[in-house]
Amino acid sequence: MTTYRTASARKIKPETVVLHPHEPVLVITYAIVALGAASATAEKQQKIVRLDPRRLASYDDCVFMADQLVDQSKYLVKSQQSEVEQLLHQLYQRHHKAVAANDQNSTPNPHANMANLDTYLEMLYDDKNNIEGTAKILELTRDVTNLEDLLLGDPTVPSALARILGDYDSRRHDVSLLYNILRIFLVASHFHEMQEAIVTEHRVGSLTMRALEGNLPGVGHACGGDGSNGEGHFAGKSRIAKTSKSRIFFVGLWLLLNLSTGNALLEEKMVKKQLIPRYLLPFLIDTESMAADTDLLILVLTFLKRLSVYEENVQQMAEGQLVPTLVKLIRVDVSMPKSSSTTGNGISGKRKTSQNDERVSGTALGILYNLAFDPSLRQVMVVHGLLPKLIGLLRCKQTWRAECLKLMYILSFDNETKLLLGGSDGNKSSNSNTGTMSSSSVMPLLKELIFHLPLPSLPGELAALTVNLTFESNNIEQLCAKAGLRRLMDRVIRYRDPLVLKIVRNISQWSLASQGALADPDNEYQLRNLWPSHIKPLLALLAGSSLSTSSLSSVKPGMPRLSSSLLQPPQALVLEALGTLANLTPLDLPVGMQWHDFVIPLSMHPAQAQPAEQRQQQQQQQQQQQQQPPQTVWLYCREQFLALVPCFRVGIREKEVVDMLLQILLLLQTLALDPVHLNDMTSDETFLEALHSVWRIHAQDEPELGLQVFVLVHRLLLLSLPSPISWYQPYYRQDIVRALWHANAEVRRVANQCVECFVEDGRRADEGESKTMGESLLQQARFEAHNAEWCARMKERERVQRRSRGASG
Repeated sequence: MTTYRTASARKIKPETVVLHPHEPVLVITYAIVALGAASATAEKQQKIVRLDPRRLASYDDCVFMADQLVDQSKYLVKSQQSEVEQLLHQLYQRHHKAVAANDQNSTPNPHANMANLDTYLEMLYDDKNNIEGTAKILELTRDVTNLEDLLLGDPTVPSALARILGDYDSRRHDVSLLYNILRIFLVASHFHEMQEAIVTEHRVGSLTMRALEGNLPGVGHACGGDGSNGEGHFAGKSRIAKTSKSRIFFVGLWLLLNLSTGNALLEEKMVKKQLIPRYLLPFLIDTESMAADTDLLILVLTFLKRLSVYEENVQQMAEGQLVPTLVKLIRVDVSMPKSSSTTGNGISGKRKTSQNDERVSGTALGILYNLAFDPSLRQVMVVHGLLPKLIGLLRCKQTWRAECLKLMYILSFDNETKLLLGGSDGNKSSNSNTGTMSSSSVMPLLKELIFHLPLPSLPGELAALTVNLTFESNNIEQLCAKAGLRRLMDRVIRYRDPLVLKIVRNISQWSLASQGALADPDNEYQLRNLWPSHIKPLLALLAGSSLSTSSLSSVKPGMPRLSSSLLQPPQALVLEALGTLANLTPLDLPVGMQWHDFVIPLSMHPAQAQPAEQRQQQQQQQQQQQQQPPQTVWLYCREQFLALVPCFRVGIREKEVVDMLLQILLLLQTLALDPVHLNDMTSDETFLEALHSVWRIHAQDEPELGLQVFVLVHRLLLLSLPSPISWYQPYYRQDIVRALWHANAEVRRVANQCVECFVEDGRRADEGESKTMGESLLQQARFEAHNAEWCARMKERERVQRRSRGASG
């Protein structure tokens, strides 16, 4: 709390301020602490401030007097001003009740009663009593049981209030009249049943926006002065006017926010009337208004958060320079003490300020998240130093971790931001004019969250951000440092979480890309020790995931989905394990081992929680599995592949099946680098027939699947020259010729490479007429594919010549 030093080396610490129960007196309690003493002892004293209640004619006078007391008294601080205002308002009410009771010519002011509603309505048409009439109706709305009869049963009351609201003129009417009417409609707007009647019949939304035009905070106070050189009176009046406008703006904006809930048409009308640039954004530009009224600031931010989900509004917010203001509103105070001294009512002033700052920062984060889907605004956020603040919040605010991770995930769509979040070129991420902290890497924080998370599955936002960041090599190096990959694999084995395995798969793509960038991988590859210890755990994840051919044979066309028992264990885990293994090359295997040296272990499922019959059946299945020879990776992929092909033949084209087949094809491409498995593939006629069937079915409707089939075929042709005679069947040549005219350019490129392999093989071998004929046909097809435009013109030319010769004959 703010302290003041006296001339006698002492400091005054204001503590509490209360109103005397009977006298117009404020009792201020403060403590005097001597400076420099070994043991500081606080001496508590009281200050009596006598007040003149006759000066309090309205609530604005209470605000003005409270402002004067805080400015002139050294025993009060600025954080106590709102509390002093409430005490003066209590004194104002107590004084006027006493005056009314002592007045012999008047009776005590009774509470509002529904029986006197007609009287209150007559008071609305009297300029001298309309404020009191609206106050009585407002008092009636405090009882929820009166609302239906007051606003829905009889349309007279809302019609009269709407008429006065439409005729309101700040030069002729008191602001209390507008304030009371808006509060009445605000109470009604909390109930969905009353919103339609209020909005459609009485146009309260349009009338409220028109009334707010002259009551915008921060407008019209240029002549107020600063309170010096004899201008204190004008400064005080300026503060009162500004406070009144803030109150009206707060109630009116809250009313519009309630009316627009679930009403997209009304929101669209508000936006057309320039609600964002004329009402909301000017308040955020006025830093003095934001600092004076945190509740109004939170309300404005809440309204902007709701409107920021529409693309049309995002453009107006971008033009109004909203993003820099929102970034400034996010505060990271890691040095804030956990406890602070409290005031007399038991509420800490610092704690209240901290809670308000948290609410403001949280709402600002929500708006930034909605705006971050615009690529240009993402760049503005990064330039104005948002990333260091997000990293700071992620480090010190546990309650905001989800919001920070989501926002950083959207920002990580840009490659430059990925580098900045990883700590590369961090000095470019903060603006020197913003005064923000220096950037640091978020990867150490993400590692701690992943490694020490007690939950069995990673939160989606944490996994998504980590996956995005692991597309950059610098971030992966930080993640793998200090046995990071081993800890990730430990979590995968323990919890079988596919999201963690997706991160591991990105690391495998990084190691594969690093090999491709080397001129001599055999001698320059530095990551040989990264994967050898993790291959067997990855293969263990595939145990028990073989598809049942008997189950697939029962599938018929028209069945909506595959049975969940066809893909066990969970398919997401198997897909990521297959993709990770497919990215490993012979350089990643243990020294002296090839793929044919690895086997998939038997699956051992716990059976304690199963019935006796199921446990017995499972034990028999395990005994049968143990009697069978160990399954190699090639045999596993072959079994999976042959089991999936019938799904396509009967018309099942589900995403799960296509994804599984894609990953198997990728792993088969890796296995083809092993000479043993290469020979197994090229000599297996059943496998080649199944590969050709997938090729023909998905060559056009699934370009990615057809492409991977062509890549596998090209690898088999390239590594097995001279090729087996089965590749030269007519239907193979026809499919290759069709692929040369495929719509996908990458498919055409790989098909041309396959043709080149056929042609090269035909040149080397001279074993029969079939190969020579196939070579000539393929060469002709490739020539026509590469010169399609020229061939078309030549055919058209020949056609024209034949027509001309026929006409002349």
